[in-house]
Amino acid sequence: MIIFDNAAVLDGRAEAALPGMSVLVEGRHIREVCDRPIASATAERLDLAGHTLMPGLIDAHVHVVASMANLGANALLPDALVAMRAARLMGEMLARGFTTVRDVGGATLGIRLAWEEGLFAGPRLVMSGKALSQTGGHGDFTGRFDPRDPTPVGRRLGAMARVVDGVDAVRRAAREELRAGADFIKIMANGGVASPTDPIAFWGFSESEMRAAVEEAFVSQGYPDAKIMLTRTLDSPRYIPGIFISLGKRVRLREVRIEGLERTNPARIAARMRSLEGEWYDEAAMNKRLRAFLSTGAFSSVQVEKTEVSENVFDSTLHFEEAPAREVSLAAGGDSY
Repeated sequence: MIIFDNAAVLDGRAEAALPGMSVLVEGRHIREVCDRPIASATAERLDLAGHTLMPGLIDAHVHVVASMANLGANALLPDALVAMRAARLMGEMLARGFTTVRDVGGATLGIRLAWEEGLFAGPRLVMSGKALSQTGGHGDFTGRFDPRDPTPVGRRLGAMARVVDGVDAVRRAAREELRAGADFIKIMANGGVASPTDPIAFWGFSESEMRAAVEEAFVSQGYPDAKIMLTRTLDSPRYIPGIFISLGKRVRLREVRIEGLERTNPARIAARMRSLEGEWYDEAAMNKRLRAFLSTGAFSSVQVEKTEVSENVFDSTLHFEEAPAREVSLAAGGDSY
């Protein structure tokens, strides 16, 4: 515990800082803010001598991997250099008072893990992974006369975005970013200033492409019934896109049961599904694991039965049908089924 004494507290509600305040912090929580000294025999005390104490700032639009104004050149920098510069940039953000930042294109899970391990000081990082852009869009920096394929560039740490075209490609890219640790999905729906071939009013993705990205983002957060409607409003001389989302019911998967197995040990299957239990239901993750089981040839089909436990909780029963007996080994790590 730490007690900050004699602080001028700027809380965002009063017009000016409140002098002579004491603040008790325990771990990650502010336990008490008081206009008189806080008694404690065990807490560390720090006299701020009238200096200002305020909540941490939040920057909702950053690119921690961008150390250059030329974002196309930034994408071609060595990954190790990008990572070191990102650590420096995040340290500078913290020094300016920002304790949480939202990265909207570029940051990867590796940077956040390095921060969590204490390898450098910086703010908390909420991130989209690589943003999704279409060819010629706000994340395509190849230019009009550049013959390079932008796809490999999007895999580099210094890249803000990856280029994807078509509904299936957008859906897969969204799933890949979510699998890689993204907290949300960023799409480059229209043009921008930093990219070379897309005017500001340029509307890059089709409605079906945008719908695919939005669907994947909400399904991954436990909204399997989310419905998305896109509209365009004519505001001469521009069309203004609108996205209306009906989330439906957010549900949590309590338990996965296995039925229909005779030759296969059900405990092996259950072990692979256990990480989904107790979490918000992610239909894409469930389907991916079921496809992996079917791809082994050990099973001819699997049906999913959902049983509602309460308003936002359900159990799932997987009814497997085993394929005709043959020499089959279903590998999972070091084990087999």
